[in-house]
Amino acid sequence: MKIGNISSVQMPKLLPKQDAGKIDFGEALNGYIKNTNHLENVSKTEKSAIISGKSDNISKTVLDIQKASIQMQLTMAIRNKLVNAYQEIMRMQI
Repeated sequence: MKIGNISSVQMPKLLPKQDAGKIDFGEALNGYIKNTNHLENVSKTEKSAIISGKSDNISKTVLDIQKASIQMQLTMAIRNKLVNAYQEIMRMQI
């Protein structure tokens, strides 16, 4: 079993390439959700490969599962903050 270097791990790109002053929140959020979905799909593929015997790289599978799990937890935390902010705005009196 071969374990790769930490430097080979790619950090997810959260924001689309735009000018620093012109970051669209909706596009950034959409890109982040797509990245979360991609990590979940990679995790499922790796699990299926291990279960079916097509792969023996357990360390990569565990790493991919953990990355997907952490990404999902962060996504849910962001969603909860957005819902709370929306509810706070809706409670404001005009």
